[in-house]
Amino acid sequence: MKKNKFQNKWMLLNILGLFFILLLNPSAEIYGQEETSQDQVVIDQSEETTNEEVFETTEESVMEEVIDASLFKEVIPYARYLNYQYVGDGSKFTSKDIIMEFMPDANGIFQVAEFTDTEAVAYVYQIRPEGLYELAYFENYTVVEDLRYSPDAQDETVSLVLPVDLSEGNIFKSGYQEEIKKKVIGTVDTVTIGQDIYNQVLIIEEMEKNDGDTIRSYYANEAGLVLIERIHPDGSTSPIIYLNSKQGSIMDQ
Repeated sequence: MKKNKFQNKWMLLNILGLFFILLLNPSAEIYGQEETSQDQVVIDQSEETTNEEVFETTEESVMEEVIDASLFKEVIPYARYLNYQYVGDGSKFTSKDIIMEFMPDANGIFQVAEFTDTEAVAYVYQIRPEGLYELAYFENYTVVEDLRYSPDAQDETVSLVLPVDLSEGNIFKSGYQEEIKKKVIGTVDTVTIGQDIYNQVLIIEEMEKNDGDTIRSYYANEAGLVLIERIHPDGSTSPIIYLNSKQGSIMDQ
């Protein structure tokens, strides 16, 4: 009986204590729950806002990085025809034949041979998402040989010939040591070479002077490189090399 009375008193004290706590702070537990819920909502909103901002920023960044590659595809040199014939000014050569020897593979790697009146050189190029790269060149080239997968053409030393980004004002570095800085000047309406008239021709200029002269290269749709010229300090120009003819459209094959 003493034990039961003691238990009853203990239970009564607990009930009274609990009632006293609730009386002093009747909404403590509920407020705590509501406060937690509000904090969670705020965090969710904050996270949602942050995610939206990140998404918007990322989307804008992606949009800024989107480059129109259509011009690059049209003016890419040496890859649209089986044979290009150039005329030189005589300082290095008077004529140059560029012959496609091995067509672009699944990775865009192809090989051409350049024959001038003084030498024969094989060049290995690759069309990459970033542009056209020269992977290697082989002087004293006398026997036809597939050099696309040779060690020299597979190392990391490359030279950017033409970038995909051909927007006006874009500056890029060319050469195996990136020693030549070039700038996209824009386009000129027409370039006339003999009987050939090229429209909307892309101009790329070397930023360093060459014996006081400015060197400009001209790229035309479906023809690639059509002219390299010197611009002298007095404004006069003289051609270094120009495209005389081309044969065997690869696009028709």
